[in-house]
Amino acid sequence: VVDKHDPGAIKKVSVCLNDADEIVRRAALEALAQLAETGNECAITAACTCLEDEDIFVRRTALEAVARLAEKGNERVVTAVTKCLQDQDLFVRRTALEALAHLVDKG
Repeated sequence: VVDKHDPGAIKKVSVCLNDADEIVRRAALEALAQLAETGNECAITAACTCLEDEDIFVRRTALEAVARLAEKGNERVVTAVTKCLQDQDLFVRRTALEALAHLVDKG
């Protein structure tokens, strides 16, 4: 059990994003989104690295994580998520659209 927002825990979970097993990478992304505060740049950067993962489910989970972690209007994240609209997988593209809805102001 760790304290939410613990930088040490966030760092340890981030290491798991490089695991060979896609299930471990997905679980790490989910944990990162739960542990880190909104706007935590270390967590956002770590999650963004998974937007280009070889596994479609990891990419989708990464999109969900960055949508939760990034503050609305974060240009770096909006740019990274926008690139996912070109993904070969329909469900990744759909998840990217949903993430963008959380990241940009309507209007």
